Amino acid sequence: MARDTQRKLKGETEGSPPLPHKDITVRKIYSNRLIEAGDSQDSDLELLSTGKNGVVDLGDFAQVGSFSTWIKVTGDGSLQLSYLLSQDNINWVQPTGAGPIISGFTSSDGSSGEDLVVFRPEFARFIKFRASEISTTDPIYFTMLFAVQ
Repeated sequence: MARDTQRKLKGETEGSPPLPHKDITVRKIYSNRLIEAGDSQDSDLELLSTGKNGVVDLGDFAQVGSFSTWIKVTGDGSLQLSYLLSQDNINWVQPTGAGPIISGFTSSDGSSGEDLVVFRPEFARFIKFRASEISTTDPIYFTMLFAVQ
């Protein structure tokens, strides 16, 4: 591919410097986590094989402010996914007016219980997630990857 074509695809104009590269960081937050009927699980309780919990320090890698989650649900229950924010990693709040990232998602939704959801949280240093089973009759197993750029 010619250099001029490459520059146009990247949104550059002739004579402009190359656009800075922005990495996309993906982190597993939940891994096939059982959530009982009517229960909720905060991601800071999910200890992963890497030894990291599900609290994400956005100061480490949030560059552009683009956020998405890949989710997978199995079981007969229904998922609601929301987020909590903190400036100090101690005091957590669900921001006023912040609705769930997704609600009522089941194993038959999306592509066989999998979906990619884009969301825009309020500005904060730390984020964690709350996965809730909201049907109150059936459990779910939930896996989530969080991507930020």
